[in-house]
Parts: sequence; structure tokens; C-alpha cells
Amino acid sequence: MNLNFMEAIEILERTPQTLENFLSGLSEDWLQCNEGKNTWNVREVVQHLIEAEKNNWIPRLKWIIKEGETQLFPPFERFSHLNDTEVTEINRILLKFKTIREKI
Repeated sequence: MNLNFMEAIEILERTPQTLENFLSGLSEDWLQCNEGKNTWNVREVVQHLIEAEKNNWIPRLKWIIKEGETQLFPPFERFSHLNDTEVTEINRILLKFKTIREKI
């Protein structure tokens, strides 16, 4: 399959709802567990998606349009979401992701 922009949008549009379907209503045990040292739990994964949405893939796409493919991307701190130590309800995190994704 060749990547088609409009077909990619079909997946991107569905991601927030899919995450909400999978994660809403789960117990804290599911939301807090990870696969061991240096891995992320569910909240951290969704928070990473939020940071990437705001600071990585859309800004990089705009960078390519503006600068072309010959310039290096500005750096993206892929672990910055781990600095937020506040435990936020998963539904609020999912809503934040959905809101940011809808702005695309």
C-alpha cells in the first residue's frame, strides 16, 4: 500500500476515540503498570502522544514545508512528559489529546 494523505487522515482522526474506548474506565492497576524499568505506563504513553502532537510531528511537517528536506529538524525531547509528576485522571488526559488532535 502506498501512503495516501487522505487515507492517513482516516487513522489519525480515529486515534483519540480508539484510545478512549480502550482506556476509559480501566482500574488504576491497568493504568499504572508498565513492562519494567525504563518503560512507560498508559498515562505516560498518552502524555507522550500529547507532547509529540504539540512539539514534534506537526512542527516537523511545517519545518519540511518551510525549509525543505535538507535542513535538520529542531530537537524533540521525547521524555519531557515524564517531568510532569502530577497524576491526572486518564479521561482528562484523553480529552486533552483529542482536543489537540482535532486542531490539526
